[in-house]
Amino acid sequence: MCFIGILLAGDFVTKYAVVDFRMRKIEKEYIKSLGYEIIENGFNLNTYDEISSHVDIYYLKVGDMVFSAPEKKGILPFNTVSCTTPIGEEYPKDIPYNVCVVGKNAIHNFKYTDNIVKFYLERHGYNLINVEQGYSNCSTVVLTDDSCITSDIGIAKALIDAGVDTLFVTEPDIKLKKRINTIFKDESRMSFENSTMQGFIGGAMTRLGDTVIIFGDIANLVNGNKIKKFVEKKGLKLHSFDGLDVVDYGGVLEVSTNE
Repeated sequence: MCFIGILLAGDFVTKYAVVDFRMRKIEKEYIKSLGYEIIENGFNLNTYDEISSHVDIYYLKVGDMVFSAPEKKGILPFNTVSCTTPIGEEYPKDIPYNVCVVGKNAIHNFKYTDNIVKFYLERHGYNLINVEQGYSNCSTVVLTDDSCITSDIGIAKALIDAGVDTLFVTEPDIKLKKRINTIFKDESRMSFENSTMQGFIGGAMTRLGDTVIIFGDIANLVNGNKIKKFVEKKGLKLHSFDGLDVVDYGGVLEVSTNE
């Protein structure tokens, strides 16, 4: 295992990126080149294939706190708050941690939010914005504390009302992955193909440092030019991967720790 860190004021800082284990090698290698240690989020048979190893289904980062589903208790090499709501097989039982946090705004269908998460948000002064879309984090790419890109019109309207600079786009060709043969339960024997289900923009993009990464080729996004201009307007760089389908992996969980 390779630990990559930066020396700051006498501390060794390790930067972790938790990703779907199905992420393509070229994408993992690029994230490593930014100074991150990759942690692969494994496959879980308790929900459907397309999201079964998506990071934003099992983890939620709020400020410096990381909340995890009970299935993931103690797995990561840094502190997390283990919550009580297990991930269910189908919507809405798969969304208790899929809250989108933009600055001090938290967007979700709060009827289904894990109680520990909701209590923390309320206690720490977050503006809870209730929307119908339970896949709130899946649907939204957070760029800065006051800007984002979303593919859900309800989320877009709510964020604009809250003063968040929001780009609304619809992207019909973001891929999700399913197993080719469902008899295999061991990850090492699994193989995947494109699902007929449509992926979300928030799961297909992430911001790491000053770079916004698209998991695939921006040319395969209908609104690629709009997205590029919006990202650059925020003073951020954009990286995509030529010739590849855009795939929804459930984003990336980024955490830095002092050793």
